Amino acid sequence: MKGEVSFGKTSRLIRLIAFIILVFAALFLCILQLMKMQIVDGEEYLALTETSYTASQEIIATRGQIFDSKGETITSNKRVYKIIVQKAFLPASEQNEIILRTLNILLKQGEDWNDTAPISYNEPFSFTEENTDSFKTLIKVNADASAEDCVSALARRYSIDTEKYSFEEIRLIGGVRYEMEHRDFSYDNRFTLADNVSIETVTKIKELQFSLDGIDIALPVGCVMGFI
Repeated sequence: MKGEVSFGKTSRLIRLIAFIILVFAALFLCILQLMKMQIVDGEEYLALTETSYTASQEIIATRGQIFDSKGETITSNKRVYKIIVQKAFLPASEQNEIILRTLNILLKQGEDWNDTAPISYNEPFSFTEENTDSFKTLIKVNADASAEDCVSALARRYSIDTEKYSFEEIRLIGGVRYEMEHRDFSYDNRFTLADNVSIETVTKIKELQFSLDGIDIALPVGCVMGFI
């Protein structure tokens, strides 16, 4: 009888020890995994965190039409389109190429875009404004820098490949990147590349959407005044 009791106690003790060993083993494995995530794979997880953002798009509701006593339209709605850039979806390593692709579409469609860099688009480059102090300060060049010097500075500042792109293409890309920086482009502050573009341009952008990550169409509705 005593032998059976002793055996039972020994068996329970063995199970308890085994359980404790399993708990400590599981805890040890968790610590190892946590160390791997923070130390070995820390940079990879940080990069994923920095790119894991959501983005929202505001769609302005249409206003009702207003008519006068004769039934003539006083105000009506007009659908206009904007091309926007959203940082949450814009790959940093490809942004210069994506910007150039989009600008080539706008050029072919005869559209304007937001670019206040005071340098001509074509070589030989020249300044389009007399006061270029703020522009030169932002891109960090000397006050006496030439327009060509500024284009080279844009290439350096925004990592634009001078072997891949012509200087006129660098001017196009650099001008938009400057405007994005000037307007505090960020995850929370999208950049409007072009205002009031045609439906034909919107169609072209949509057709090439697979190669234009980060480029999207916003659909605000404008109010058009009529005449009585």
